[in-house]
Amino acid sequence: MADYTRRTVLGVTGASVATIATAGCLGSDDAEAFEIDPETTIVIEGYNSHWEGVEPEEIEGSENPTFVLEEDERYEIEWINGDGMEHDLQLWDDGDAIVDDLATDTMADEGERDVLEFTATAELSSYVCSLHARRQIGEFDVE
Repeated sequence: MADYTRRTVLGVTGASVATIATAGCLGSDDAEAFEIDPETTIVIEGYNSHWEGVEPEEIEGSENPTFVLEEDERYEIEWINGDGMEHDLQLWDDGDAIVDDLATDTMADEGERDVLEFTATAELSSYVCSLHARRQIGEFDVE
């Protein structure tokens, strides 16, 4: 029969509790989806690791939020350079191609802003910084 000390039992118990407490916190989570009303200005801030939601209020603080848009309705995305690194904003289709020339110029000054106006189409798949596309990418769900 194994001889378990109090220290061994407490150590195993503590490790189990820590594992349970962090379960799901360290993996990659799918971004929360936010329904955006037509004519709404979406404001996001660009960092080399992600896009961060600023406005409307319900997206504030969310990383790479998914935007649920109404097809054939007008929207506007204003983006802010949040870290002083080079960024741009491009709207891509499923094949990672820019849709209808919907792209901004590259900006490298922290706090600099640009706006992209567009009509939501089924072709839209994601919004991306082409310089950090593996991390700085969010999705569109056009209904």
